[in-house]
Amino acid sequence: MKKRSYKLSLPRWALAQRESWYAEFAARGLRVQKAGAMLTRFAPAPPARLRYRFEVGSDEGGLPAGQKEFYEECGWQYVLNDRPLHLFCAPEQTDAPDLHTDPAALADSLKTLRGSILSQALGTALWALLMFAQLTYLGRYTLELVLADAAAPLVWAILAVTLFRLGWGVYSMLALMRTRRMLRAGAMPRHGPGWRRAALAHRAACALLGAVYAVCLAVGLLELARYEKTPLPETGAGLPLLTLAEVEGAGYRRAAEAAPNVRDDVNQLVQTWTPGAPLGLSAWEAGYADGTQDTVYLVQRYCRLSGAGGAKAFGRGLARRLWLLEPEEYTVLKETPDTLVLANYEDGPGFHQTLLLVVDGPDVLFLHYWGGGARSADVGAAAQARFAEYTAAARGR
Repeated sequence: MKKRSYKLSLPRWALAQRESWYAEFAARGLRVQKAGAMLTRFAPAPPARLRYRFEVGSDEGGLPAGQKEFYEECGWQYVLNDRPLHLFCAPEQTDAPDLHTDPAALADSLKTLRGSILSQALGTALWALLMFAQLTYLGRYTLELVLADAAAPLVWAILAVTLFRLGWGVYSMLALMRTRRMLRAGAMPRHGPGWRRAALAHRAACALLGAVYAVCLAVGLLELARYEKTPLPETGAGLPLLTLAEVEGAGYRRAAEAAPNVRDDVNQLVQTWTPGAPLGLSAWEAGYADGTQDTVYLVQRYCRLSGAGGAKAFGRGLARRLWLLEPEEYTVLKETPDTLVLANYEDGPGFHQTLLLVVDGPDVLFLHYWGGGARSADVGAAAQARFAEYTAAARGR
């Protein structure tokens, strides 16, 4: 005995195409059992020549009292509820009258379906708007997220399906409006093999969306495979990063475990890969100043981008994300077409703070130091020297 089979559903608005589709499959020995947004389930049955017709229910999705029973008395069998649509079928050989003979009445009944599609499209549009707001206004580091954040494939996969659903909702609304105009002009929908064209377009759109998901999944798995976390070395030799031992000098002690309110990957060197940033290095180091229990911190993020075109915008976004300062709050120490150095130095009784952003071609470095050993400008100068040494060596290889 044949098992139940699943097929990609046709669009909800394509009523005549769906009715013809179900009729053709019934002739092959498959009866529609359940219609979903993505998949339609068919069950094996003896081949039969059937007519299928949809009836549009109320805004709540139900049929008026007694309508279902009346249709059954006229020879139509109730098949399923695809809210707000209700599907009936009848053998072609019977004299059961067609459910719809007045095009104008059918056009009016489709208002309920239009409202259902419109509400879904508006909900998707609101979701897309919230996502864009989060990526652009609230976060304000869209470029940094897209190029170097490990969550980027997932974010863009969600955004892709959201935009697809929004576009499909708009397309469905336009197609339904076209159908209603045809009905008001006095023409009834045509049944026949035209459902294949609608199926082909729908399946092509689903295949495209599936390809987007597959690419995002493949990139995500590759990023996961390239992710590496190792203990942070005592010195940053061979890296574009400093260490607190180099900054604080003799007497500095690295924290054995994460201090309060510090990330769990403290004193670890994290290496990442993304398509936009083939090399990413992150380090969050914490320790204690000479002879004291005063905690000192050094946060660094280095990225080598695939190209230098958006490096400055990327760096500013990175600074906003980790630094939480606007452009007017830092000092521009250097800026050329290919380079940018931004800093915010602060020295006070017993503490020094360095905030530094360096961009040179496709290489970007962000540094935040909070400690009591080295003056802020000295830390900035040492970081720039280490960064220049590393990038020069990397480009010479």
